[in-house]
Amino acid sequence: MEQQKRGFMDRPVRLRWLLDVALVLVVAALVVFGIQAWSARAIKLAARRGVADQIKLKGEAVARTIAVTARQDILNGEYGRLQEYFVDMVSQRDILYLIVMTTDGTAVVHTDAKFRFKKLDDEVAKKALAANETLVQDLEATRTCDIAVPVMSFTRKTAVVRVGVSYASADEMFNYRLPD
Repeated sequence: MEQQKRGFMDRPVRLRWLLDVALVLVVAALVVFGIQAWSARAIKLAARRGVADQIKLKGEAVARTIAVTARQDILNGEYGRLQEYFVDMVSQRDILYLIVMTTDGTAVVHTDAKFRFKKLDDEVAKKALAANETLVQDLEATRTCDIAVPVMSFTRKTAVVRVGVSYASADEMFNYRLPD
């Protein structure tokens, strides 16, 4: 009798076992890769939120500092010095605008000259005027945050300081690509 040589494909049990092991390894690798990708995305989102929160805290600190340190100038109606000071502050990264509004909504100090001494009656301004404590409004459409802090005399609110901060630096940080 003539004996035929058996090739690799002629061994069905071994081949099927090998294919099963390979399939299990591929599926396991895909599952591990998926978990790692999901985890990396969650970390990136948490970091982005953390940076945005830090930007927001910076805006709150600026608004509160102005409300306290400029209180006497605001109460005395000495807006000229504040205007000069505000223009310098807007050159800081993330600070878009600084506003002092009287209780009727008039922007007595504004870093954009076209709004100076005009009544601001948009929804953000109305909510800022109505607030009796620090109010943070996220404006997702423009990727900014408006922080309003009331300026108090001894017994009543006399003005509102508003600071607009941009989330642009957070966006830049997380969209940055290393050069090839």
